[in-house]
Amino acid sequence: MREWRLAPLLVILLAVAPLTAAQPTLTTSKPSYAPGETITLIGSGWTPGARVAVEVRDPTDSTVYVEQVEVGGGGAFTITFRLKLTAREGLYTVYASSTAGETAVTTFTVTAAPFYPMIVTGVATKDMAGNLKSEFERGEMVIVEASFTYPGGPYYPEEMSYLVIIELFYGGRPMGLTLTRGTIRSGETKSFGGGIAIRHGAPTGTYTVEVYVWNGFPSEMGANWAALAEMETTTITVNP
Repeated sequence: MREWRLAPLLVILLAVAPLTAAQPTLTTSKPSYAPGETITLIGSGWTPGARVAVEVRDPTDSTVYVEQVEVGGGGAFTITFRLKLTAREGLYTVYASSTAGETAVTTFTVTAAPFYPMIVTGVATKDMAGNLKSEFERGEMVIVEASFTYPGGPYYPEEMSYLVIIELFYGGRPMGLTLTRGTIRSGETKSFGGGIAIRHGAPTGTYTVEVYVWNGFPSEMGANWAALAEMETTTITVNP
């Protein structure tokens, strides 16, 4: 009989208890980024049709990005932006507020992991006839071709100068080198090739080809020197 007496009381309590609306959320596509990377902000649970203002502040509390977006019919939105190459290390805070009075906060971290504006897309070794080849004999010429691209973007210059170096190593011993300089425009892909002769008295075995893309020699650029692409490698075999 006690259970029957409690039932009306539970009904009354449920009737007068306030309903708590789901809180809107704001997240990032991952917790940490490197300078120059693209960040995606993801909102969910917001009022459809409302306008959301977003502000990103760096570790010094300086505003580095602002944007406004309209919430979709499902209560969600996304905003994508790219960090500058000079972005400070540390904790960044993202504030969001809507015209419906909703607010949310999230954070992400910027680390000093290297970011390269160019990408070496391929390294190939060939003979003098242009045929792909990975095994050579002493006295032969190794033709090395490297392809690289500059995707560009809103935070990058339209054109960049580069220095491409192709070097051949046996163990840690340099055996030959070729290089070129040039400029590349946003969205372009370029190729560079050169020949490195294998000396008649060269050791046999596995050789490594290393391809570098720099903004110049360190002696020229000083404190402004930078690698523009991650080093890429391939190997060849030298037979007697």
